[in-house]
Amino acid sequence: MEQPNRVAPDADATSKRDEAWEHDWRVIDELRARNAHIDPDEILAEVTAEVEAVRQERYERDEAAAKRRR
Repeated sequence: MEQPNRVAPDADATSKRDEAWEHDWRVIDELRARNAHIDPDEILAEVTAEVEAVRQERYERDEAAAKRRR
């Protein structure tokens, strides 16, 4: 069986991807350090409330758009 052609990853693209990952993890680590004194359950409650608010806004927007199309 013949092997499929494989392309070697572009070194520049790989480097940029690695730099992006490192940046993202630095931000996450900074957030963890900044919020270390806050109860994790409190953070979860705040994040959950915000996610639900965004979902509600999106739902209302989608419903209004659907009504306009009718």
